[in-house]
Amino acid sequence: MRQGWLAPVSGLLGVVLGSLIGLGATYIGPYLQNRITGRDHLANALASYYAAAASEFYAQQELNKANLAKINKSSEYYRELMKENDQHYQEFLAATTHLSVEAPKSLQKRVLDTEDEWDDIYDNLDEAAETRWFKDLDDIRQTVLDSLPPRGPLDETR
Repeated sequence: MRQGWLAPVSGLLGVVLGSLIGLGATYIGPYLQNRITGRDHLANALASYYAAAASEFYAQQELNKANLAKINKSSEYYRELMKENDQHYQEFLAATTHLSVEAPKSLQKRVLDTEDEWDDIYDNLDEAAETRWFKDLDDIRQTVLDSLPPRGPLDETR
């Protein structure tokens, strides 16, 4: 007779425990997935940003050299330089925006400020400008990497 109460309690305990496990899995699974994919999204955004900023620098540098050499602006060569430069500039703006969305909020302004910095230096890309530009890109890259939380034991490794 005394064991009669044990069956309903253990059944209820099983239902409660099962619900808690299911509820936990509902939240933990997406959390872990976001941690893994969030790092991947940020890594891709950072790589695209750096590549686009470097490509725009070199494309603008070539265009500046053509201007100094007084290349005919209606020549096919100059038009190709302009077209390439425009494409790299658009990619730079898109990559800057993308990284600022993926980066922690505290870094968004710093990332977006590179667009203003570019506007200050693009017409004179001498050695000093190149050193400054790539140092700033390296600093931003390192700051973004430092902002990442340490990898957890369940995070993917590559």
